[in-house]
Amino acid sequence: MRNSLAKLMRHLCGVVVLLFLFGTVTGQTDSCSQRAGGAVGHSLSGSDPVIEFCNVAPSNVVAHFGTNDVTCTNCFPGDANQSPQFSKGGTATCTSYDRQMIIDFSQPVADVEWEIRGARTVTDNRGNTIHMYPLLYPDGRPVNSVVAKFTGGGITRLTISDPIVYDYLYPNGTVEAQGFWQIDSINVDWTPDATYQECNCNRPVIPRPLPQFASSPDWDGDGVLDWKMDVEVSDNDGLVLRNVRLNDRYMAEKISIPYYLLQLNPALPGGPRGELKR
Repeated sequence: MRNSLAKLMRHLCGVVVLLFLFGTVTGQTDSCSQRAGGAVGHSLSGSDPVIEFCNVAPSNVVAHFGTNDVTCTNCFPGDANQSPQFSKGGTATCTSYDRQMIIDFSQPVADVEWEIRGARTVTDNRGNTIHMYPLLYPDGRPVNSVVAKFTGGGITRLTISDPIVYDYLYPNGTVEAQGFWQIDSINVDWTPDATYQECNCNRPVIPRPLPQFASSPDWDGDGVLDWKMDVEVSDNDGLVLRNVRLNDRYMAEKISIPYYLLQLNPALPGGPRGELKR
């Protein structure tokens, strides 16, 4: 009986810890999960890219995301058939577009996810490089897009390079252009750097909750709350439960949790240690 009661009290304390953590953290969740971005291209869908890249001169293309202007240097500016896009390409004999895509942010960003088609390497201004290995069709074309992910803040530029080169074919299988390549940025998103800094390196300390009364639902339906207690966070003992009652039975004068281990995977012992103290 004593062991069962001890287990029950441990579970009860765990529930109270989660309630305290959830109640104090949720106020910051929405602002800290803020993301920006959107679609910046669609691979010139519906047009012959050889004709487009060989007949339309490159220009800087700017996408506006709130106060952050994102510029694709010397990219496809659009024409009567296509809108401006973060896209560029060419052939062995059509060389108006250079073989790297430079993306500049007018304001720093963080935790970038950048969908790319037709290239193998992405480098950011901090010197971090991601190498990608997209699947290819037998004729050398990329099967699908890939996503490059850069974590952390202070990102102001991406350089996409190492394009996939192959012979572009007509629908009947004959070669339209040798040495064809095309780099496309498609769907992109990031966290504003100001938000990242506020919510990570400079994130404010969660204020200590005020003492409060906590109770469980009336599980047995007798009209009386089952578990009742006073809850506070102390300077030295962490989370403290006082005057713990089960119905009308006095169970404990004081129970404290100086620390807890947050186990995220039941298969892995231990976990991050947390202390609920001032």
